[in-house]
Amino acid sequence: MKQISFQTVRNAGKSAWLIALALILGATFLVYFNAFSGTFQYDDYNVIVDNPRVHSLAEWLRNLGSIRPVLKLSYALNWVFGTGPWGFHFVNLTIHSANGLLAFAFLKRFTPNGKDAEWMALAAAVIFVVHPAQTEAVTYICGRSTSLFTLFYLASAVAYLQGREQGSRAWNLLSVLLFLLACLTKETALTLPFALLLWERAAKPWKGLKASLRATSAHWTLFCVICILFALLPVQRALLAASFSTRSVPMNLLNQVQAQGYLLEIWCWPAHLNIDPLLPVATRLTWAITGKAALLLSLLSLGLFSLRSRPWLGFGLLWFFLHLVPTNSFIPRLDLVNDRQLYLPSLGLAFALMGVARAGFRRFDVGDKWATACLLLLLLPLGVRTILRNRDYRTEITLWRSSVEEAPRNPRAYNNLGYAYLLERDKEQARKAFEAALALDPAYGKARGNLETINR
Repeated sequence: MKQISFQTVRNAGKSAWLIALALILGATFLVYFNAFSGTFQYDDYNVIVDNPRVHSLAEWLRNLGSIRPVLKLSYALNWVFGTGPWGFHFVNLTIHSANGLLAFAFLKRFTPNGKDAEWMALAAAVIFVVHPAQTEAVTYICGRSTSLFTLFYLASAVAYLQGREQGSRAWNLLSVLLFLLACLTKETALTLPFALLLWERAAKPWKGLKASLRATSAHWTLFCVICILFALLPVQRALLAASFSTRSVPMNLLNQVQAQGYLLEIWCWPAHLNIDPLLPVATRLTWAITGKAALLLSLLSLGLFSLRSRPWLGFGLLWFFLHLVPTNSFIPRLDLVNDRQLYLPSLGLAFALMGVARAGFRRFDVGDKWATACLLLLLLPLGVRTILRNRDYRTEITLWRSSVEEAPRNPRAYNNLGYAYLLERDKEQARKAFEAALALDPAYGKARGNLETINR
């Protein structure tokens, strides 16, 4: 038998990375090339355009104690360079591309031996960057909060795994630093120590909870420190108090069954994406909610029971549910759901799907060429849908027009469409939109005030 040298293995690894680099960057550019024409939208004005705190580095420094300082620093740097929306889109797209490469680096380590495992990781990473549900975190400029924290989050996970492989404290320290940056970008990054425990359980020979906690002890220490600081900061306490005053925990859990069902649906069938999805607020348990809860619990149970026999399936499904905990579980939010909440959780679904595909290809002895053809057949409609969705972000009018088409009973979407028309000085169309909002909700004060402004 011919001996395989270390140089051969290293060259094979370089080849895989070159292929991954070309496919991920190429796929990202192909489906987001038309995103650069998009303007500032909706919350972009409150968060960036009309927010002097991100218009200079000096202002950013003066407000360093506010929430999400790393995210705001990225906005400030963009604003200082003066490139307008195009520059913001360029940074968002660069972050998304980097997340695709980090996703490949992360998943590739799950089962590092064998061409099948490499294909599985690469396919999941390409689906991650191409999927149209990601547009809200990429094309919507202030969706950067999600994609940027994911950048630090995945980089921290990869650095942790590198440190585990090499026994290097330096890599582990870098991982902790990146974890801190992720938390200072968006609070939902606090799930990282749990994600690392999930990895230890699924991807490595399980040595027990104590050994895994010891390996991730630095991350857990930082987790506890950040939780204490969040509890002490007045602004964080005020946000949490406002959150829990929105609705009770039982009512929120009831409604988040609908929200998680919605996110799962748009990942499986992304035909009806919406910047402002309308989910009716449930006040009691219905048969429809019971059915969705049964489906979600079945998937969660499948994930738990698969950790031993099919660890890739267990990891993918549990990754999905873990990363919905901060946004779609017991913590109440004003909006029940947003498409961008699917950004990081979707990586687990893509990995699980490719694991199922790999198992099917093995069972029916499908060759590499046919497997690649099947992947392309999946990527093509996803890519086309992403390109079409990017077109909705060209102007505020096109964005809110698409929103009312998807949710024709949403008064807020009609009000925002009317306001977009008003900015373009089309008072007749604005009046129609405000009247439509009031027809759906006669007590909607914002729409009534906007209509009165037109009639003066």
